[in-house]
Amino acid sequence: MAALTKDEKAKRRAYQRAWYAANASKLKEKKRLSNAVNAEKISAAAHARYEKNKEKIKAKARARYEKKREEIIAASLHWAKANTHKARAASKASAQKIRQQLGDSYIASQLGIKAEEIPPELIKAKRERIFITRALKELKAIIGQIARAEQTEPRPTQPA
Repeated sequence: MAALTKDEKAKRRAYQRAWYAANASKLKEKKRLSNAVNAEKISAAAHARYEKNKEKIKAKARARYEKKREEIIAASLHWAKANTHKARAASKASAQKIRQQLGDSYIASQLGIKAEEIPPELIKAKRERIFITRALKELKAIIGQIARAEQTEPRPTQPA
């Protein structure tokens, strides 16, 4: 195939642009169907790519954050001031999630020490202790409900 001239290249590009513009919805639908059919394959490939390049991806994200850190913090504070109710609700939800999942920061607050200063073994032991305490509390509540239910039920009288 002979090399194309500038005019021919421009005509070809114009034709391709017009064709893609005319068939954009068909192409998007085809892509959507392909993604739906191959969702597991695509997900597995994405996970593999992430695992292969995990450190590189994290380093880039860290660099992007550090570059715009002040902007991000200012925007976050501005939003929180403008949406105080939503910010409070989000904060409460986050704190509740950390408590429920027994996050490191929650465990550290229970011990009264900074999370960075606590050895992982101590965090694990405290997490298990809290989990056991919660389980016991739930069991006691269930036993109490059963006992109350038994007390309120009328006892059958025995025939003489």
